[in-house]
Amino acid sequence: MFVSATLGSWSRKSADGLKRGGTIMAKTLFIPVEGTIPLAWMAEVSHRCLRIPGRPLLTRHAVCVLSRNQEYPIGRARQDFGFSPPVSFDEGLARTITWLKQELG
Repeated sequence: MFVSATLGSWSRKSADGLKRGGTIMAKTLFIPVEGTIPLAWMAEVSHRCLRIPGRPLLTRHAVCVLSRNQEYPIGRARQDFGFSPPVSFDEGLARTITWLKQELG
């Protein structure tokens, strides 16, 4: 299951494409940030109380990082940096799906 606090249009398009390509599970659960922070806190506390080594799968830090929109619009990248992607989004997604299928067997 893919859990996300918020997804921008590019992230949602990527996740949907990966689902269609069969490289991630078909069920997607979108949880608002307001719901993930308490879940992360509970995971951290229970991890600490049970003295489980390592970090829990969900942390408040992960929620804060993953809930931020980290996209940079392609138009701005072209304008600011003269960037021109070597492949289209759809071609890149198709290549990613092919590679993941090879890696995952």
